[in-house]
Amino acid sequence: MFEWLVSNFSDVYDTAPSNVQARFSYDVQETPNNHIHDVAIRKAVLRNGRWFFGKRLLEVRSVNAEGWILSPCNIPFHLPDLIYKGQTKYKGEKRDFLTNPPWWIKKGVRNSIEEFYQQNKVLQIIF
Repeated sequence: MFEWLVSNFSDVYDTAPSNVQARFSYDVQETPNNHIHDVAIRKAVLRNGRWFFGKRLLEVRSVNAEGWILSPCNIPFHLPDLIYKGQTKYKGEKRDFLTNPPWWIKKGVRNSIEEFYQQNKVLQIIF
């Protein structure tokens, strides 16, 4: 996977091609939706002593994109016990995750990076 990524693509983006301008900064957010996964991928590539040398950008969010496998809902979170599993609300209403799971569970894997982000940001907002 890693060799495929660095040899075929020049960079990655999450919400728009302009995301590449963020480079390694989570503070650069030029689109309405936050993009942090692309920054994390760039940092991981660099930490492995490599960089991209391909010719095209890779989108890592859309289900129709070549990089969908790298979407945060498809990547297991390394500390799944830290994912909040208690009752959460969606648009002010209680949600039964078994009968009506959110998009990151329907489209991805359980205990993903996206699940950690979505579940734990709710907890942070409450407190």
